[in-house]
Amino acid sequence: MENLDIEKFNPLKKEVIDLVEQCKATVVSIKDDKSLVGYNLMKENKTLLQKKRTSLVETLKNERSFAKQYQDKVIAFEKSLLKILAPLEDELGDKIKAIDEEEEKKKRMKLLPERKQRLLNIEMIVHDDYILSMNDKQFDEYFNEQNTEYLEKKQRKLDEAALKIEQDKKALELKEQTAKDLKKATTNAVKIERQNADIKKQKEIKATQDIKDAEKLEEEKAKKNQEYKDFLARNGYTPETKDDFYIQRGRDDDANTFTLYKKIGSITIE
Repeated sequence: MENLDIEKFNPLKKEVIDLVEQCKATVVSIKDDKSLVGYNLMKENKTLLQKKRTSLVETLKNERSFAKQYQDKVIAFEKSLLKILAPLEDELGDKIKAIDEEEEKKKRMKLLPERKQRLLNIEMIVHDDYILSMNDKQFDEYFNEQNTEYLEKKQRKLDEAALKIEQDKKALELKEQTAKDLKKATTNAVKIERQNADIKKQKEIKATQDIKDAEKLEEEKAKKNQEYKDFLARNGYTPETKDDFYIQRGRDDDANTFTLYKKIGSITIE
């Protein structure tokens, strides 16, 4: 097996350090040299550094490739060994797990009545095997989850019932208010109808009375006219003799008094 220790590259590291120090010394010695010799020397140093960099990259790249191949072989070898061990290990593990679970089930049988009762309290019926398959932590988590759902469901029902009660209450109030409004409207309509009937009746009575009053007024007027005519006739006032009379009517409170003056005579003196 080839050496994979990283310390085997220490000589290469020393070569790089020595080369860099050598080039640094050269740079310091020609720091103020502006001649072509100094320039060419710097180029030579740079070329040496480039070659060393290319060489060490290639060397280490090859080492990485070998290390990767070695790693892949080790992983494949590991998998082949695990394939030999795993089946029997898994089989034993499954059998041990089954025995352990069976023993746990026996221990949990004592807890079964209590667990079932807790589940019944939240209206849940669960098969015994499923209850026995859970340890205390698992059952508590399962119960808490189901209990939360149960309480939320119960709360939703309560909220829905409360909402329905509120809606029914509002519907009843609306119905009662509608009935009151209808009754009020009916009462108002009857009242208005009665008022209209009373108004109509009063108008009819007034119209009848107005006719009677008009008739009475006409009768009184006719009576007064007849009385007036009789007065004139008794005193000799006729269409033929009217020029011999003068009629004077009173004023204000005496407006209904008529005074008849008769012409006694006339003379024309020239």
